[in-house]
Amino acid sequence: MKRTAAVLAILLAAGLSAVVRTQSANFGATTPKLREGGKAGPPSLDVGLGFSPALAADSPAPAPAPIRLDAIVTDRKDRPIRDLSASDFEIRDNGELRPIDSATLESGREGRLIAIFLDDYHVQSGENTTRARAALAQFVDAELRPNDLVAVMKPLDSLKAIQVTRDRGALRSAIDAFEGRKGDYAPRTPFEESFMSRAPSSADASRAQVVSSALQALALRIGGMREGRKTIVLVSEGFTPSLPRGSDRLTGSLRAVVYAANRYGVAIYPIDPREAADTRDAGRATSSRQTLADETGGEATINRADLTAGLKQAARDLDDYYELTYHAAGAGDGQFHQVEVRVKRPDALIRMRSGYWSASPEMLRLAAGPVPRAMTFATRPPHASTLIRHWIGASRGPDGLTSVVVTWEPAAAPPRNQQIGSVTLKATTDAGKVLFEGPVMPRAAFDAPPGHIQLETTIRGLDGKTLDSDYRGMDVPNLRTSRPTIATPEIVRTRTARAFAAASRSVDATPAVAREFSRTERLLVRVPVYSPDDTLPTVTATLLNPVGTPMRRLSEVSAQLPAGLVQFDLPLAALPPNEYRVEIVATTSSGEEAKSVIVFRVTN
Repeated sequence: MKRTAAVLAILLAAGLSAVVRTQSANFGATTPKLREGGKAGPPSLDVGLGFSPALAADSPAPAPAPIRLDAIVTDRKDRPIRDLSASDFEIRDNGELRPIDSATLESGREGRLIAIFLDDYHVQSGENTTRARAALAQFVDAELRPNDLVAVMKPLDSLKAIQVTRDRGALRSAIDAFEGRKGDYAPRTPFEESFMSRAPSSADASRAQVVSSALQALALRIGGMREGRKTIVLVSEGFTPSLPRGSDRLTGSLRAVVYAANRYGVAIYPIDPREAADTRDAGRATSSRQTLADETGGEATINRADLTAGLKQAARDLDDYYELTYHAAGAGDGQFHQVEVRVKRPDALIRMRSGYWSASPEMLRLAAGPVPRAMTFATRPPHASTLIRHWIGASRGPDGLTSVVVTWEPAAAPPRNQQIGSVTLKATTDAGKVLFEGPVMPRAAFDAPPGHIQLETTIRGLDGKTLDSDYRGMDVPNLRTSRPTIATPEIVRTRTARAFAAASRSVDATPAVAREFSRTERLLVRVPVYSPDDTLPTVTATLLNPVGTPMRRLSEVSAQLPAGLVQFDLPLAALPPNEYRVEIVATTSSGEEAKSVIVFRVTN
């Protein structure tokens, strides 16, 4: 793992960009970062860096190393607990209790590694920038020790130019030069002039992609520099796409950043420089940054008058943390492992990251052997077209594969009064194998192996000329699972009883991309659900009002469908305009549960 991290650091240092893998079909769910009684619970997460098996050498992979996880343990007064041993911890890896090899109290007093990410795209100039600079300057002067290594980065900085340093003067200069640009779309670099729109909606989307990519790359860069826990201080008022209220899922950009941070032992500490964040941020960027902290074992400072307390916490957590080691039963399976750790002392509180990605045999061979000369690294940045909106879903396919469905709906009007004539899709693996190439009319379906794939959509006008393209990655989930799993729920919109009946009998009914509907519509909610023994769990769907109170159970709709597909009737005529949720719960005979939430809006 250390060698792999070093390889990535070298590539990134050469100026190559890390790729943010966006995914419309999200399967992760977050949990609170800290629980009383010493128990921290992680989410389900399926993302990857896209290493290709073609890069692996023919030599056998080395035996998997012990799993190492860092954890902050404090008492109820937030004081570190320093006298714990392995017998004081209990670890469950993917729900399975595992024996602990060691629990070592680590200290950063010999030198801590900290990166400060100044998200100038998403910090207002003026007072907010001034507060951030003042807090960071005080942090450098009062909290850093002589042997601490620190890097400062902004979204468009080249990784080649990023240096960790002990030079406090250089750090102060970088902080003094920081100036927020939120809402200012005037280009200041050739890259912005050539590739970024000045229209606020398009520019904001591009800026969010740039920040996500840079943050992921920074996590990989400092993660490969040394073993143990590292820290990123993220100064931002929020950069990720909106999270639906009531949804606990990770967006694609968050999933990529969390994966990179958790794989290489990096904790993220978001700092919002506003004295009081806009209340409209509740459930949007605020929860996104909170999620970054929760899932990587960091701490978020939001709506705080004193920013220095959060900065002190970021440094202090590197002074006293436990490194837990154990061997996982499924080591080397190439899957994300949820980890739940409990401290047996009743007064203990634990904060830690969500889990780890178990290196596959191919990755272990790469880490053990010389770097292949033919090694490639994906450098094409993602691009989201403004002309169409995607819906991407996944369900269980044949022979261990996953069936992927892609559909689209028009979004912004094409320029110069043109019309969309055709939309085509090309899906490839990271090794270059073409999984699908053809039109999306109005849907495309193909089978893919679990892992990372690339999706390239081309939008052409009636004259056949290209109007725009959309390029994104997708992490195809493995739906042969060891626990009950809800894949991608879909909504089919209909307006008549005949159309509803026809859709309920058709496996190929096209899902709706939008989540706004009229009261004249009747929705068919279709849910792919799976369990380890291939028996169908008990599935319920409950309509919730805007504040989350259950309104009624949805009626199941019977039809001759493939195993694992359950569908429900959702008429909208009686619902006043507002935002609603459908909570889906799948329960096995043994009592295990999986949950998913669909958020939608009734407009008229």
